[in-house]
Amino acid sequence: MAYAWQSVEEAAVTLGISTRTLHRRISKGEVETRLEDGRREVLVCLPDPESIVAEEPAEVTDTFSMPASFSPPTPSDNNTAIILAEKEVALANEKVRRTELALAAFQHTSTLLQQEASRTRVSARCAWAAVAVLSVGVYVAVGWTASQVTAFRTNNANLTRELNQATVTVEQKTVELEKYRGERDEARQASARSDGELSATKATLAAAKKPATQPSSFLEKLARIAGE
Repeated sequence: MAYAWQSVEEAAVTLGISTRTLHRRISKGEVETRLEDGRREVLVCLPDPESIVAEEPAEVTDTFSMPASFSPPTPSDNNTAIILAEKEVALANEKVRRTELALAAFQHTSTLLQQEASRTRVSARCAWAAVAVLSVGVYVAVGWTASQVTAFRTNNANLTRELNQATVTVEQKTVELEKYRGERDEARQASARSDGELSATKATLAAAKKPATQPSSFLEKLARIAGE
């Protein structure tokens, strides 16, 4: 005996009961069920097709071997055979349908996987291109930064050297300025002394030329004139 999952309607036909009765059995837990793609399916026991096929030739053989006692098949037997044949056809159609659905799903999945692989390849190429561009940019930026740092260091060294030289020059000029200020002060003092000495000399000469007292008599004036 074979077991297969069928829809509620197909299982009702296979079991020869109404769908209402089958639903009652399902609610009582007498039948094993499952949900497949949102559809309720029932596990049913199917008759073995080989036994049915094997039985039909035996009946034909018996008919020909015993023509006198042969009785024609009743309508109920014909209906049963037709129902079984319809069930087999329905099962075969269901299997074909499921196979086609599985094949379509597989083809759809394969198409999606191919599209995803193509997108992945394109994304990978774009990513590698971006990495290459970023690498070149980083290399250029590092080189430019290194050159700028070297130039700044050289310029800083030159400015430091010039600043040191300017500091030394300022110190030298400051010393010279102090020296010149000292010499100026000394020159001013010497000039002041010279002016004082000159003034004193002039005063002395003026005092020497000026007579100390007026002549008292005519004779003294004559004597002074004679002396001169």
